[in-house]
This record gives sequence, C-alpha cells and structure tokens, in this order.
Amino acid sequence: MSSRIRTLAMIGIFAALSYVTTLLIRPTFNEFLTFDFKDTVIGIAGLVIGPLGAVALSLTVSILEMFISGTGLVGVIMNVASTLAFVGPIALMYARKPSVNAVAIGTAIGIIAMTAVMLLLNYLITPIYQGVPREIVAGMLIPVFLPFNLLKASMNGVLILLLYRPVVRGLSAVGLNKKE
Repeated sequence: MSSRIRTLAMIGIFAALSYVTTLLIRPTFNEFLTFDFKDTVIGIAGLVIGPLGAVALSLTVSILEMFISGTGLVGVIMNVASTLAFVGPIALMYARKPSVNAVAIGTAIGIIAMTAVMLLLNYLITPIYQGVPREIVAGMLIPVFLPFNLLKASMNGVLILLLYRPVVRGLSAVGLNKKE
C-alpha cells in the first residue's frame, strides 16, 4: 500500500473513531462545557501518522461536529484550538524522538497548553457566545474552567499513555502502521 493511501486510510479510520467516541461518550456539564475523549483518539493518531495527521483530524472531526451535532462556528474554533493545543505537543515531541518518554513529556506540555489556551479562549469568546458579561466569565476561570480543562486534558493524556502501545501493535498486525 502506498504511503499516501495508507495515510488517508488512517485519517479516515481515526476520524470515524474520534467522531463515534464523541457521540457515545460525552458528558455535558452545561451547554458549552463538554467532556469528550476524541482527543485521546486524535492524540494516538498524531503519534501514528504524525503532527499533520493530527491537524487534519482535528479539523475534520470539528467540522463534522459542527454539521451533525450543531456546535456552530464557535464550537469548531474552540474544539480545534483545544485539540491542537493538547495533541500538538504530543505529536511533535514523538515525531522528534519516538519514545514513551517523548509521549509523556509531550502529554505534560499538552495538558498545560490546552488548559492555558482554553482559559484564554473562554475569557475572550464565551462572553460573546453565551451573551454574559465578561466579569462573570472571568470569575469562572479559576474555579470552573481551570479544573475542568486540567481534568479533561489529564484524563485524555492518561488514556493516550495507556492505549498507545496496544493500538500500535494492532495496527502493525494488520499492516497499517509504518513505524513498527
């Protein structure tokens, strides 16, 4: 199988898994704080097919959510920013030096990056999107948004660390993983 076809197949497989994961496991704390595990799937995909694959998946799944789940343009912006801030460091660290240590360091950086990006975006966008005064959102940053995003990113990070090796072995067994 050519490299391009394999990469497109992998993007398709991971996009479907990401979206199905979002549909099946998505506790919602209010209309805009949703906890999903698509970042786990996209993070593993970033390790398997590289950082550009993670970007393509982030965009694809977020746009699918916009049309099918009605997240709107704000949802796409927030989802893409959140996912890329989280999985970008993981995929980039691993692309530089493929190792469990690189995944762990990338995950720690990703957790911090996603939390910081989402605090900023919640401060800037949530008042407009929700139609509430910025002061109310500012008052929610530390007690609500900070722990929510830390927990979400940490849970996705732990799952990436636990699931990466079995997924790679499975993909290798069916001839879809070029790295092993």
